[in-house]
Amino acid sequence: MLSPLETISDALLRELLTARLANALAITLRAEVRARLTMVEAARTACDRRLEELTKVWRAARQDQITAEMMEIVAARLAFDA
Repeated sequence: MLSPLETISDALLRELLTARLANALAITLRAEVRARLTMVEAARTACDRRLEELTKVWRAARQDQITAEMMEIVAARLAFDA
């Protein structure tokens, strides 16, 4: 049978080990969450850049379409006046 001091020492040692394991797990989890947040930020930045690129392409195509339509209207008017 263990003495009261040994019983307390055992319990304290178990608590210390449990606390250290919990701390190590918390540190690991924090690092994982930080890594995931970094990846999410990078993905968001990439999406924002791609959206800007596609918006520019769409605007240029739309402007070309509008210009072509205006040219058709002017050409039709000139043909009608001639």
